[in-house]
Amino acid sequence: MALFRRKRSDDADLPFTGLQTESAIGTTPELVDLGLSHLNEIQRVGLRDDVLAGFYRNDTQEVFPGVHLGAEDVLVDVGCGSGGVLEFCQRYAGKIFALDIDAEALSVVRSRTLFADAENISFVSASAEQLPITTGTATKVLCLEVLEHVDDPELVVAELFRIGRPGCIYLISVPGQFSESMMQKVAPREMFEKPHHIRIFSQTEFSSLVERSGLTILTEGGSGAFSTLFVAMYWQKFGTQPGQSFEAVNPEISHHDPLLQDWAKAWNYLLDLPNGEAIKAMFDTLVPKSQIIVAIKPDLSAV
Repeated sequence: MALFRRKRSDDADLPFTGLQTESAIGTTPELVDLGLSHLNEIQRVGLRDDVLAGFYRNDTQEVFPGVHLGAEDVLVDVGCGSGGVLEFCQRYAGKIFALDIDAEALSVVRSRTLFADAENISFVSASAEQLPITTGTATKVLCLEVLEHVDDPELVVAELFRIGRPGCIYLISVPGQFSESMMQKVAPREMFEKPHHIRIFSQTEFSSLVERSGLTILTEGGSGAFSTLFVAMYWQKFGTQPGQSFEAVNPEISHHDPLLQDWAKAWNYLLDLPNGEAIKAMFDTLVPKSQIIVAIKPDLSAV
């Protein structure tokens, strides 16, 4: 999963060999045409990493393998954050309900030019523990990096189950256990207090939580080793100082830091190697930023 919680979504066929320089951003037609001109070098590497993990497949209209979107789909994005995933989903899903408990953040997303005239998206401020969605509405449900924030994950997953139709496909993720343990050693204490991360899920706990809701797991895995190490280095270098609030830490400064830029370049070069994708897969298994489950709501009437 991408840096600092929200992924951006753009064309999976972007030629990523080598990094574009800042001077090239405004003059390269491909970047403008693909809507990537706003991304800095580090974000582009993060996007490349996401695409290689299976996210944002324009060729198959899948937001992730097994999660195809089409005009017939009613998609509910629970905890949509800054709307990064919506940039991809709005291209293909017939109707989208984008929900987040943060009304202010939701207002910012709604006002973005990209979504201002989007007739297929409804933005709703709501708690994940009480979704204002009619039972059996959704054909696709996203809940990415949300469960670690909530007081009652069981209730949230029960709500996800409730709003899906029989056969509904779910894409659910939480931070990786090893990644979170690493962050506990380098990140400010506030990162593991409300409203941030208040629990860490092991792979077994995450799978069990999903299955207890009544969903059937189709696939499970992890991705985002690049982001795990990037964020760890970020906190080690830019973490809060005595007397500085957690909110005062600005992730944007990392995009101009030589160390973190070099890390992005090194990862990009690794991906260019003949066996680069195999090496990435190994690291994603060892230190995933996110644990990812694709599940389905069984059609009990067919039994």
